[in-house]
Amino acid sequence: MASPPTGKDALCLRSKNLKRVANRSHEVIHAMKEWRHQHPRATFHEIETALDVRLANLRVQMLHYTVLTSPSVDLPTLREIVFPKTVMVKTRSVVILTIG
Repeated sequence: MASPPTGKDALCLRSKNLKRVANRSHEVIHAMKEWRHQHPRATFHEIETALDVRLANLRVQMLHYTVLTSPSVDLPTLREIVFPKTVMVKTRSVVILTIG
């Protein structure tokens, strides 16, 4: 079992990953503002669906970064994990697949 980063290396990695998540969060907010501008007559359900797609992709990335910075991560095992690139978001009656 390979040792996870410790000390300064672990702090640096966590800091970088936190910045990535923060940047992605801002991108989601910006994307929703742009989407809303392009869809001024969208229903609540359409807005909810558009937001759910973006948040699902952000969730996958946050999980990825959280796993990578976990103090108990087993790096050899981690290499075997395939993080999803396709996110399925199911809303009331619509299923949307996005490739992230």
